[in-house]
Formats: sequence, structure tokens, C-alpha cells
Amino acid sequence: MGKTKEMLEYIKSTMEYENLQISDDTLNKCEDIINNKISYTEAVKEITNNYNKTNERL
Repeated sequence: MGKTKEMLEYIKSTMEYENLQISDDTLNKCEDIINNKISYTEAVKEITNNYNKTNERL
């Protein structure tokens, strides 16, 4: 779990350094990818679908 946590912290700090926001959902998908629970392609599809649903509500 140590390496996964390190990788997620790196992703989060990189996003913050670039003044970008990353949602908890996206971080969770990153964790799933790191742990080989989901493919990168499937994660991108899910994140995109969630993003589109959020924008429809706005």
C-alpha cells in the first residue's frame, strides 16, 4: 500500500503545482489503475461519463 499512497500523493501534488483540481473520484480511479483493478481505458470512460453527467446537471 505504501507505493500506491506515494503515487497518489505524487499525482495530487503535481496537479496542485499546476493549479489544477483533481476530484476524489478521479483519484480513486487512479488508485484502481495502480492496483490493476481496472484498465486505464475503462477508468477514463467512467471519469468521462461522470464528468458529462455533472455538466448536464449544471
